[in-house]
Amino acid sequence: LDDPRELLFRAAVTQSGKYNEAAFYTGSFSTASGQALMNQAISEHGDNLPTFFFCANDAIAIGAMRSLQDANIQVPERVSLIGFNDSNVARYVYPALSTIQVDTEALGSIGLNLLVERMDGNVGITQNISIATRLIKRESTKK
Repeated sequence: LDDPRELLFRAAVTQSGKYNEAAFYTGSFSTASGQALMNQAISEHGDNLPTFFFCANDAIAIGAMRSLQDANIQVPERVSLIGFNDSNVARYVYPALSTIQVDTEALGSIGLNLLVERMDGNVGITQNISIATRLIKRESTKK
């Protein structure tokens, strides 16, 4: 199945004129996957490695950071990384990971309200809900 987040990301980057299919990697949402994908990117691109990677979650970004460090590629001097979710460990890795923070409290509250509505029999109602996000700038991206 197509991931709507991936489709939206590809569309936005394409619209900006910066999309490069050869630099787009997908895998599972784990540090091991992030490490493997970055190893693949380093192998495929060599000295032409992109200068910025946006990762679908913080675990992927942390794995990617580990691969970059193992290859002696400086973060953020040579490659900047950003994750998504602002997980508890994002601020404690070195360098601290820039990330997109999601209002998980609002997400949980809205999810619970939708569940209660379904339990009350309101299953035919379709809703589109947007949750605000915020960029948390830390040391893994250039200023």
